Amino acid sequence: MRNRNSSHPASEAWREKRRGKALLVRAHRIGHWPLRLGISGAPGVGKTLLCELIGETVARTLKLKVHVSKEVARTLVKKGVKINTESRVEDYLAFLSEHMRRMRTCSGDLILFDRTMLDVYAFMKVNGHTGGWLESLTDELVRWQTNALRLYFYIPPEFDVQDDGIRIVDSDIIRALDEAILNLLRRYFPDFVTLKGDPEARVDQFLRELLKDKNLLVPRNR
Repeated sequence: MRNRNSSHPASEAWREKRRGKALLVRAHRIGHWPLRLGISGAPGVGKTLLCELIGETVARTLKLKVHVSKEVARTLVKKGVKINTESRVEDYLAFLSEHMRRMRTCSGDLILFDRTMLDVYAFMKVNGHTGGWLESLTDELVRWQTNALRLYFYIPPEFDVQDDGIRIVDSDIIRALDEAILNLLRRYFPDFVTLKGDPEARVDQFLRELLKDKNLLVPRNR
């Protein structure tokens, strides 16, 4: 007969998943739903792949409906919006508008945003397009969005960037963007969580953070 108090790692993992599912279900019942989470990082650090893996894992293990909001830049490029170092005021406004639209329309039990308006702000700073009403608007929107996110994850540059014809591969620009993102996270969401390692390690870290965070049940007030 199986011992229910077994300390076997598999048994503990099962109990941890049950505890996490209970937390999320309770959050749903008391109205802190959906859970909106953000992920930021410099180009090429593996955000999109990680978001896809997290979505698949959470849907499979916790039986939740997961929506991953991704590929904002690729969507806007098709509409003629300039990206990366070529962006100007109209382009930043297009990015902010698209992020606003996704915040309003994306649905699910858990919504994972692959980049947020904070990333737009980081590009503005690196490109030297700060000051005036555009920056004032961006500041207000970043404050609004980060206040609506329950957790925020940051991915540092750890591996070589693969050139896909769209993302930035210049190491100096990547370094500057990473620094800008970190500085903005410290200002707007200081309790962000860093995910490191290969994709599987990052998914494990994400799940541990999601399941252990009892503050998921506490409204964020800034």
